[in-house]
Amino acid sequence: RENNRTELGMRPAMMTRDWRQLWVASMIPGLSRAQPGTWPYLAHKRQVGRARVEADVRRGMAFFDFTAEEGLDPADPQTWWSCMPGLGHTVSEKVVREDFEAMDLVDFCAEYLGWAPMEKTPRWTLIRKETWEARRDPGSLIEGRPALALEVAEGRSAAWICAAGTRADGHKHGEIIEPGYKIAPGVAGMDWLLPRTLEIVDVQKPSTVVIDPRRPANSLIVPLRNRGVDVTTPNQNDIAAACGRWYDLTGEEADPETDPGVRMLHLGQPEYDRAVSAARKLDLGAGAFIFVKKGSSSTISPLYGVVLAMHGDDVKGAAELYDSVGDVW
Repeated sequence: RENNRTELGMRPAMMTRDWRQLWVASMIPGLSRAQPGTWPYLAHKRQVGRARVEADVRRGMAFFDFTAEEGLDPADPQTWWSCMPGLGHTVSEKVVREDFEAMDLVDFCAEYLGWAPMEKTPRWTLIRKETWEARRDPGSLIEGRPALALEVAEGRSAAWICAAGTRADGHKHGEIIEPGYKIAPGVAGMDWLLPRTLEIVDVQKPSTVVIDPRRPANSLIVPLRNRGVDVTTPNQNDIAAACGRWYDLTGEEADPETDPGVRMLHLGQPEYDRAVSAARKLDLGAGAFIFVKKGSSSTISPLYGVVLAMHGDDVKGAAELYDSVGDVW
């Protein structure tokens, strides 16, 4: 479960029953099943259960945690005996050994031993990790109206609302707005995307909402325009130019003689960090490029969303600034 929606639907219906019980049972998902941070519901249940055991709270919840002590040898049958209550009864060492030899080690350790997998540390290829860390500013924020962008993963399994704009000191700022604020981190699907976008538009009055018409979020172009929202739909050349500007703003290859010193700053959001680390350039010729992901298990959608939002700010934000200066004149 990606969130507690099912539990919230069941608990009120159980209130009239004496001795009611709600069971939540799962193995820890391996990396082949789910990436770290995408199963917050189960992680929270485990955290609460362990905290109650440590505090010796003996009412309201029964918590069973079949987990091997971390640091043990995952290939040693003694490790299996320490955490598998069915071993020797419903399953044999031979069967566990066969699975151990057939499975990826990180998946076996998660789903058989209960060890939450750590995120794989990718090799940074788009920019150096040191460059990205130097652009982090937890207090960074946009001055005035932002531009928004909507990005949806392939298969519509996840979605993001990103924002970009200019700070008071002239530097650029990009961030992920949702999920992570009102929308729970790791939430699946895109059912929440349109209503939450409209809420943000109503409050922040963005200069535009950017949607790549070739990407899954294109289904929201008409609904947003029907509600009076300005929607920008960039073409491939626009996106390539925006990727180039984002890259230049990181300062990765800044030329001291020509560099204006303006940077793209960020808050240090983990999803954004992961997306940047998972991206690489795809050369389009004549010095142009776009960003693509390096592996099948990664996503660069949050990065792509920020790039789209930055394009919207460059196009519509600059136009608004010109209009305001014209009014003064």
